[in-house]
Amino acid sequence: MGLIGYKIIKPDWKSKHNDIKYEIGKTYELDNNHELEKSGFHFCNDPLDCFKNHKFSPDNIVVEIEASGEIIEKDHVFVTNKIQILNQLSWHQVLDLVNAGKYNTGFDNKGDYNTGSFNSSNNNTGNYNSGASNTGDSNSGTYNTGHSNEGNFNTGNYNIGHYNTSSNNSGNNNTNEWNTGSWNSGRANSGDHNTGWYNSGNFNSGFRNSGNRNSGVFNSCDNTAGVFCSEEQTIYMFNKPTNIKLSEFYESEAFKLLTKMGFLLTASEFVTAIEITEGMDDADNSEGRVIYLNPMDYKEACKLWWENLDDKEKQIVKTLPNFDADIFYEITGIKE
Repeated sequence: MGLIGYKIIKPDWKSKHNDIKYEIGKTYELDNNHELEKSGFHFCNDPLDCFKNHKFSPDNIVVEIEASGEIIEKDHVFVTNKIQILNQLSWHQVLDLVNAGKYNTGFDNKGDYNTGSFNSSNNNTGNYNSGASNTGDSNSGTYNTGHSNEGNFNTGNYNIGHYNTSSNNSGNNNTNEWNTGSWNSGRANSGDHNTGWYNSGNFNSGFRNSGNRNSGVFNSCDNTAGVFCSEEQTIYMFNKPTNIKLSEFYESEAFKLLTKMGFLLTASEFVTAIEITEGMDDADNSEGRVIYLNPMDYKEACKLWWENLDDKEKQIVKTLPNFDADIFYEITGIKE
């Protein structure tokens, strides 16, 4: 018995190496005048090797053969001068042979339900994925639509974090590129929550800041709109300069009170309730209650916050540097 192998034939049942039209059950032999490597019958003993030189397509025909003549082999490809066509394989048989997993339409998959190729996990439509449910290629994470991600749920490429919509991030939840921090919409930040670029600090909307909360550029301190500042600046309040810094203001009792108002104002579902009581039907002597919810605007919320402060707390707010009742009213609607 000769060597059993597999051969790919074109849809017209011809080989790309010669003009012979093959038929199942027939044996074909070349005369001694043919150069074997060039004009012989090529085949592989592993069906995966067949697709290294042929398109992986159900349009091609895969047959099982027996080689019984002279046989030579180079780089997993065999060639012989005598071959018999044993039978044709269905495409499902081919898929079973070229995949270790199940239900794959790609090839060389070790996982299951892959439409791409060379996947070691499951449910991938891309290629070379070791993670699962990827539509891109070469992902070791899961649910990536980009390529070469080590994290999960990335739509960009080359991310080792998670939930990135752009590329080359090692942090998480970045919408732009080259961030090593997280939650950045800017680019090339090593800190977090930056909308600017090239920041190593956090919460910067400017660029190339190593401090935090800067809207300026090239600052090593915090909370500045300036350029090349190494010391935090004092702030304006009520349109006039003060001798305090923003970080000092953040630590004040007044700021703690104001943040309670800020919490209310940032809650998108902050509402007032108007209660209307109506009687139920005669069979039920109980009362029914219908509640209508109306959105509260900015200044209404400010006034409600102010009404809930006691006199001592109100005085703390009014002792802010440069307190101006008219400006306070203009911004908040609170009249002193």
